[in-house]
Amino acid sequence: MNQKVKSKRDFPYVTLILIVTLVLVVAILGYTFVDSVGIIGRMDNAAKSNNIKINEKELDVYRFHVAQNQYYTEFMYYQYGLMQDTYGITKMFASGAEYANYMIPSTVGSGTFDASAYAYAEQYLAYCEGAKEAGLYDEYKTKVESDINEYIDSLKETAKVNGVSFSNYLKNWIGKGMTEQTVRSAMEYYFIAGEYAEKLHEDYSDATTMEEIEKYRDENKSTFYSTAYTSYKLVSSALKDKYGLEECKTAKDVKIAIVKYYVDTKFDALYKTNITDKKIETTETAEQTKADVLTTILVLNDLAEKDTKAVFSATDTDTYKKAAYTICSNINTTAKTELNKVTGSSSTWSDPTASNATDLVKWLFGEGRKEGDTKLIPTTTTSKDSTTGKETTVTTYTWYVVGEVMKLDTERTKNAYYVFVTDDASTVENGKTAAEKAEAFATELKAAKTPEKFAELVEKYAPGYSAEISERISHESMKSSSQEFADWLYAEGRAKGDITTVAVKDSTNSTKTTGYVVAMYEDENEETWKLTARDALAEEKLTAWFEAAVEKYNVEIDYEPETTAATTTTATTTTAHDHDHDHEETTTAPETTVAEETTVEPETTAADAE
Repeated sequence: MNQKVKSKRDFPYVTLILIVTLVLVVAILGYTFVDSVGIIGRMDNAAKSNNIKINEKELDVYRFHVAQNQYYTEFMYYQYGLMQDTYGITKMFASGAEYANYMIPSTVGSGTFDASAYAYAEQYLAYCEGAKEAGLYDEYKTKVESDINEYIDSLKETAKVNGVSFSNYLKNWIGKGMTEQTVRSAMEYYFIAGEYAEKLHEDYSDATTMEEIEKYRDENKSTFYSTAYTSYKLVSSALKDKYGLEECKTAKDVKIAIVKYYVDTKFDALYKTNITDKKIETTETAEQTKADVLTTILVLNDLAEKDTKAVFSATDTDTYKKAAYTICSNINTTAKTELNKVTGSSSTWSDPTASNATDLVKWLFGEGRKEGDTKLIPTTTTSKDSTTGKETTVTTYTWYVVGEVMKLDTERTKNAYYVFVTDDASTVENGKTAAEKAEAFATELKAAKTPEKFAELVEKYAPGYSAEISERISHESMKSSSQEFADWLYAEGRAKGDITTVAVKDSTNSTKTTGYVVAMYEDENEETWKLTARDALAEEKLTAWFEAAVEKYNVEIDYEPETTAATTTTATTTTAHDHDHDHEETTTAPETTVAEETTVEPETTAADAE
């Protein structure tokens, strides 16, 4: 019987491939989803120490800080001409914060700022471990909760200003998969590290002895010492040969010589043009007129002897005197340009025995230099004619007189709480003028002169301003903001708890008030040069502590620098005592509290609301 033969069934290759492909697609989509929500990044350690780990997502927060600092600093460089603004950045953006806000999304996930972000992480781990060992970590953790909340609120406000949801802001400006909890975790390390770094810095500073300070000063003279002087580069060697600048002992002597030089060189031609050619009759000889012109110009420039009167004036109606005054004006215009070149300056100490020391340095910081010493220093330059090859040698002279010798910055800067109260109607006390708010602020503050009360009143009458103490306020720097407040701050007998309200005048209109400063005086500092030395020594000790801590706490970062890649960040150094008292509506990065020379610290910037 014939039996039907079964045909062999083909293996389903196509089906298998489709299934495998589907599995891969699902796996890829699953990984993409997991990665997009940050789970992968939260599993990967970017840096770790004995007791703490910082993951990749937390590192994104530090990358964000570095980027802010980079672009904010770039903008400032453009604004002040330190870098050429080829693309007109300062015209396109209103501030460094706005520029950073525009630039940052394009760098997210690029690894552009890895080096500094990892350096941040290394710092934070070391200082947080130090805080743990000192038994301060839990105390600091509670203390910085309000700082973290304020930082999160500032990010939310920035997101609002940019017209995006908070979740989209975190994703597009800080990193994909970023969550509020991750930001909080990263900032907890940041703030706790800052607290401990500041404590260490203060401890090292307080423990620094005067002997150490003086030793540091003497070993770093260029940091502390400067010598003042007045100089003038001679417009002509005749001033040296004929008018005796070598014998001039004061700037006034030099200026008198300059006026005499210009009267001698310009008078004859001007006399001919203005008097002789116009046939103006006078009983005065040309020599007498010349002497009177000299006297008049000296008086005009406050260079004549006391009570000397000008011979000619702008109000003269006599034909001869009017012509003579025209001569005076002409010569004086030229002379004034040269008189303005007699200028005061100062030079920081430089070793006069160094092989590259200039003649000025050798003399200015030479042994036995004292106030009132003068010297005429020559400078010889040689140039070659490109066609003939002939060399020409020219010698010019500069006159110097020494002012204060080897001076130190002895100003005792002030510490105070102060805030700027304006007519802004967005405060709790709507309807009050700036003057009324300032008066109410001061009245309530006098009832309880405490930092806590000051902070409470800032929130009530000037929300958005810092309630932190402002330290090391110099008289000169404060004068540019408010002369009246600067004078009050530095008034003799100023005592802790003193309170004032000061009207701030418009810089362009002295009759207009722009607001009021309400201030509470705290105390004054030791001389500035001592503070500088104390800070430097504390910083050295802090750096040594940090280097030892990295080893002690087994701090490791998962980063290998590319030695061929150029760095993209701008290094800045700040210390724990630095304070900014500017009005910040929306903060997009925390203030620097961890001082470390090798890294870039995040700057405090403000988001720009239209």
